[in-house]
Amino acid sequence: MRDINKYSDYINEVYLYFELRNKNLLSPLKTAVNLVFWWFFFVPVCFFLFFIYFFILTLIPRRFSHNKNSKVCIARTFATRNKLRFLEKESVVFYKESAFIFSEDNNLYNFHIGFRLRIFLYAFNVFVTDSYKLGFELSSRLDVCAMIRAIGFYIVRFPHKVAFHSYFNFFVKVTSPEIIITGNKEDRFALVEQTVSKKNNVKLICYPHGLEYGVTLPRGVVGDRFYCYSEKTASIYKSIYKATGQEFIFDFKVVKSLLGKSIIKPVSVKPKVVFFPESRGIDVNRKIISILMASKINFYLKLHPLDKFNNYVECGVEESQLIKDFDDAIVGNIVIARKSTVLLEAVYSGSTSCAVLFDSQDMQDFKTQFPSLSDERIMQVKNIAELLEWLVPEESHPE
Repeated sequence: MRDINKYSDYINEVYLYFELRNKNLLSPLKTAVNLVFWWFFFVPVCFFLFFIYFFILTLIPRRFSHNKNSKVCIARTFATRNKLRFLEKESVVFYKESAFIFSEDNNLYNFHIGFRLRIFLYAFNVFVTDSYKLGFELSSRLDVCAMIRAIGFYIVRFPHKVAFHSYFNFFVKVTSPEIIITGNKEDRFALVEQTVSKKNNVKLICYPHGLEYGVTLPRGVVGDRFYCYSEKTASIYKSIYKATGQEFIFDFKVVKSLLGKSIIKPVSVKPKVVFFPESRGIDVNRKIISILMASKINFYLKLHPLDKFNNYVECGVEESQLIKDFDDAIVGNIVIARKSTVLLEAVYSGSTSCAVLFDSQDMQDFKTQFPSLSDERIMQVKNIAELLEWLVPEESHPE
């Protein structure tokens, strides 16, 4: 069994986002410089934000809404809640994670003032532990520039994670679930759920929200049972995580429920070409959109929730090309994207699916990072000529 106490809850993110796997240990002097920067800048600023965050969480009145339930899920985003809605028929009780919305039911943060004071005190321990572990992991591996990027990334996210960890710990104790359902698979929130569920001997089941990485992560992926998007991913995970005792399953019906839409468009509705930009790599998105515009392809955009239209105004895109409704965009159309879950969602929603791999890094990530995208139903094109060649028959005879 993997030792969950060896690494911080952030280690998988650091490994993926800051390429920790490619970095050797720094010299003692460089590590010391990083640690000074960490403890004398990051930690004081973060502690101030942490105190303000918890001051608001603790003192603002809330209604208590935590009852004992056998199956629970903290759906941190609307997208996760929407993907997992099929589990309602299995009596899963869903809770939101809304720190600063005080009047709604089934919210992770809904505790009586007495509980909130206890959680506040417990959070100090989480803060110190996280500061020590994450500080060492970053300081011993990252150069100064990467260290600054990491500090900028975590300085706001750190207090939020501490709050989630502290409240989730008490939530599990109060609700006493037999099973916890999660859509988080390897990030800091997933590892909190892993830590707390193991401590309380609660079964954790993961229905991943987002593509699985085909690499060995320091703390692996979470879940006593993990539902994979493809047989290939299940096979890889059974191999690289065989010592963990986890169960990795590919179940077509589950994946169809997770990714597919049951909406059927009338035959008379002509499929649209819809490009789904990613929230990261805006420059790559612009490059692809510019190429599509120059090629006179009649296409539409469905933006990621973290993206915005202003990012693409300079490419000549008009607001009339935007599709706001996700279901309308993903069902019965010709979907193109870079290396996204959208490509699989399209396959399971009656659309044709094509990966536009114009960027060399996208191509590499597509081939090496995300095994579920090797699905033969997903077309792959490396340039505009291949895309145009594929689009002509697709627009005339969509699947």
